Amino acid sequence: ADWSQMLSLVGKGFHTDASGPNPTWLEECIPPGEKAFVQAAIDEAIRSKTVFELEHRVLREDGTLGWTLSKAIPVLDGQGEIVEWFGAAGDITGRKPAEARQAFLLRLGDTLGPLTNPVDIQEAVTREAMTVFGADRCYYCEIIGDSAVIRRDATRGDLPSVAGTYPLNSFALFSAVVEAGRPLVVHDVHSSDLVDDALRQLCLELQVVSFIDIPVMKRGRAV
Repeated sequence: ADWSQMLSLVGKGFHTDASGPNPTWLEECIPPGEKAFVQAAIDEAIRSKTVFELEHRVLREDGTLGWTLSKAIPVLDGQGEIVEWFGAAGDITGRKPAEARQAFLLRLGDTLGPLTNPVDIQEAVTREAMTVFGADRCYYCEIIGDSAVIRRDATRGDLPSVAGTYPLNSFALFSAVVEAGRPLVVHDVHSSDLVDDALRQLCLELQVVSFIDIPVMKRGRAV
């Protein structure tokens, strides 16, 4: 009645099956960062003796993270006390990216609505994108002639701004990204073979350890 053990579970490839009582189901099924959130919802359902319904992350049978919609109905005895719960969970992992994208676009629309200055718009977009991706810094860079121009950027905490004008011929890596029109991922500037000494020094000065560059293409050219 207190959710201390799961009596049985048919996982159907999403969760691992359980054919008998399992007192460690919470540790096995719920990611550490989600446990307090799920436990609080369980406690409230027990206190109120009402249906438990919650969307939350889970550890799938293959060890990856997924999303589930969990529902459970309390079974009461003659005195109105909970004796057990009957529940089900559905895999909603596939729909979460679309929901996140839609939520981002709605927030972005609300943010950009009153703005008319292109630079203010750039700043607002980068701040929203930084939040969505959980990054420490995000910027929009324009290719003007032979230079990369960053007018505004969004940063967390006291990180230095990367706003400025950067000659592409000084940074062969970024020139290659512009020419190829393909995303670039650098996991660690300290050890990456893609980063030359000049770019590594600049990254360290700006407290950039890893980064992703995604060129915006227009008529086959990075802009």
